[in-house]
Amino acid sequence: MNNAGLWLVLMGLVIVGTEGQDIVIEGESPQKLTGYSSRMITCRNTAGGEQDNLKWYGANKNEVQSYYADALIYSTSYETNSLSLVFTNISENDAGEYTCNGTVNGTPQSATVVVMVNMPLIVTDEMAPPIQTVQEGKKGFIKCTGPGGFIVSWIRNGNQIKQDTNGTDDTPRYAQVQNGLEITNVNASLDEGTFICNVFKLGSSQFKRININVRVTVPPKITTPPSAGQAVVGEQYRFECLATGKPPPEYLWFKDGSTNVLAGDRYEINKQSGILIIKNVIKDDEGVYKCDARNEADSVVESASLSVIIPPKILEHMNKSGEEGNDAVLICKAYGDPIPTIKWFKGDKVIQDATATQDINEKTVVSSLTITSLTKENGGQYTCEAATQGAPSDKKNILRDSWYLHFLTDKPAFDPDMASTAWTWKNAPGNLTCLVRGEPRPTVEWYSIPNENGDRSKIEEESFYSISTKYIDANTVQSILRVVYDFTTPLGDYLCKATNDLGSTNRTIRLSKANPPSQPSVTEVTITPTTADFIVRFSSVSNAPPPKRLKVTVTPFPTERIQYFTVGVVNGRPKEVTVDLKDLTPSTSYTFEFTGESDAGEGQPKRESRNTPAPREPYKVVIRNSLKDGEYPTKYLLEWETPKNGGADIDRIEICHRRVQVLADQSPNNEYQFKETITEFVCQNALPNQSTYELTNLNPNTYYEVRIRANNVHGLSESSLYIFKTKGEGEDGISIGVIIAILIIAFIVLFIVVDVTCYYKKRLGVIMCFKQRFCSGSSAGAGGAKDAEKGGDEENTKPLLKTEEEEKNGKEELKEMEPEEKEKDAEKSPTIENAEEAKPAPESPKQETPKETKPEEKSPTSEAKPEAPAAEKKEAK
Repeated sequence: MNNAGLWLVLMGLVIVGTEGQDIVIEGESPQKLTGYSSRMITCRNTAGGEQDNLKWYGANKNEVQSYYADALIYSTSYETNSLSLVFTNISENDAGEYTCNGTVNGTPQSATVVVMVNMPLIVTDEMAPPIQTVQEGKKGFIKCTGPGGFIVSWIRNGNQIKQDTNGTDDTPRYAQVQNGLEITNVNASLDEGTFICNVFKLGSSQFKRININVRVTVPPKITTPPSAGQAVVGEQYRFECLATGKPPPEYLWFKDGSTNVLAGDRYEINKQSGILIIKNVIKDDEGVYKCDARNEADSVVESASLSVIIPPKILEHMNKSGEEGNDAVLICKAYGDPIPTIKWFKGDKVIQDATATQDINEKTVVSSLTITSLTKENGGQYTCEAATQGAPSDKKNILRDSWYLHFLTDKPAFDPDMASTAWTWKNAPGNLTCLVRGEPRPTVEWYSIPNENGDRSKIEEESFYSISTKYIDANTVQSILRVVYDFTTPLGDYLCKATNDLGSTNRTIRLSKANPPSQPSVTEVTITPTTADFIVRFSSVSNAPPPKRLKVTVTPFPTERIQYFTVGVVNGRPKEVTVDLKDLTPSTSYTFEFTGESDAGEGQPKRESRNTPAPREPYKVVIRNSLKDGEYPTKYLLEWETPKNGGADIDRIEICHRRVQVLADQSPNNEYQFKETITEFVCQNALPNQSTYELTNLNPNTYYEVRIRANNVHGLSESSLYIFKTKGEGEDGISIGVIIAILIIAFIVLFIVVDVTCYYKKRLGVIMCFKQRFCSGSSAGAGGAKDAEKGGDEENTKPLLKTEEEEKNGKEELKEMEPEEKEKDAEKSPTIENAEEAKPAPESPKQETPKETKPEEKSPTSEAKPEAPAAEKKEAK
């Protein structure tokens, strides 16, 4: 076998023996076999009779065994005095000389055949995967190999890779090794993109070009590790962990060495942003938390400890009152973890001689304050303060003015919960609130910030100041000083002075300028050769204006470029901002600076450095707004988002479709799932700026799989696949013929209803016409009977509809009548409308209701008067 060639040329079919050779091998010489196919070669003993068994020997001179499971070459006999050599899946290793041995009349004989193999050029995805991954900073390997005897060469960025010219001679950057290409030290900006693997055979026209998309992964690196902190029971605590990496890492959280990922209703974990929120903190949440940032390249862990504080709580307090000369004891009982400390205050002054004792419960303290020999100076407001290090204070006023009975003081006293600081910023005035109580109700005055001599001036309402007063109750007043800030207004301590008949009390309130926005957090979404997408978030703000816009500075571009993005606010919280930067340069290092701006000024910037990758094929096309069940039997509208071009202009969008069978069950996303192919793909090209395409000439009620890919000079993007079903032919709705039939039936029904109504209401319509025409007129009724008795005319007994001849005869008879006869007949002959008026008067006792005249009693042709009913005849006699 020659390693330089792809053909194993095995010469000739040789039959060993003499002229009387009885063992022969059928077929031409040499036997030319095709790779990956099956073939059988038969050896015969032509002497016949009882002969010894025939045996086949392979190219390695070993006997070929009979059939066994998974055998690639075996021998078998299908008829007497013959033995066949069977190849099931021919490869280049099967080439060589095969020998058939046997015995004829006690004499050994043999025949040989030379087999040569022609291997076709087939490169599977296993031999050259179309998408391969290597890791930044490590040795990488790109797999591509052909069948035996074929040669592989590589091309990168239009240049053939030569081991001696890429890098140095001693340490080449690329090295062609067995079954692929080796990268000495992977660099994302240099090695990510398309590599071309050419497979061919010298001296042959067989050639295959394979595009291999190489993705470079970067191990995660935690840039913002979680910070140790203290949490308060009942509140929530937030850990933040931020890492870089490619692809962007996913974040998992663990606690106290456990291998179980944190999960549960009390944990809110964002695997994409690395934020862990512990809701409704309990004491058991104390411990060490680990942030594990991982991607397909590697994982990295950072830890932080959390201590949990039970905030101080005053469990018991009791107001006291006392008389001059007596003692008063004030008790303050508080609970917390760590154990709180207790201080007593009278006004703003700490009382040093208070005593504290430990309770049975190790987390509870009790403190008592004894005031001996009460005097007028002891009156006032006392405060117990329970404080735990690192936790907020809980103040309760347990002794107020009312406890002192004989020396009651109603000097103005400020509310202990009154804010000591007010905030202001541009276009947002500061509101300084003073809440004071006294009897009689005090008045309030405001004084400015002291000058260099320490003097204050009384504030009067003017352009920068306004004062509003509200009386809460008979003894309490609230005064608000409104200060408009315009960058010249003094900031500092303003004085609120409350005065009544018993004296004055002062309290200072500081006016401070609010801080600008805090440094934002930035999460990378996507970095392409020419674009960069980020998500920017600002923390919630209090006592300060929210950010209005985000300033993004990009360097180099080749010089600095600045873009602004609006920051929205929902429920007082700044909304996250999606930053979409375009027109970047491939394979370039950039610095992105994100700065929040508000009415309070420009905040601290957040800087991120990123490298744009090298140009590559377009990114995967995203199919959108496409229905899995089409609206038409023979066409389908496909929609997609304009794909990112990978740093090079897209020249076409390839759209292919084929008929498929689908699984009975749909996917969790309620989509059809591929089972097997019915037809091969049929492809068309759309323009690069298109985002819709109509597929036509489809079969009704058929499943189709569509594949869409974008193409640029670097190749085709990853395939996007989608399965849909066309509408059935009979599902287009009700036909026009059916609609017309329904309308005709509805019209007939409506006509009948109207006609019946007219017949019973007005004695009109088609039914009345038929009755008069075919039933010899309608009955005359009571009025008709009376007219018959009186000799009235015959019009009441004739049909309402007359023929032209009857109408003509009637007109001639009417002309012949004398005027007095016409008048007489008119009086005796009531029409149908006044038939009811012609009935006999009800008070006549002898009047009987006449029977209706039957049609057969009437003369069909005469103009004589109708015969009176029998009852009327009898009465007439």
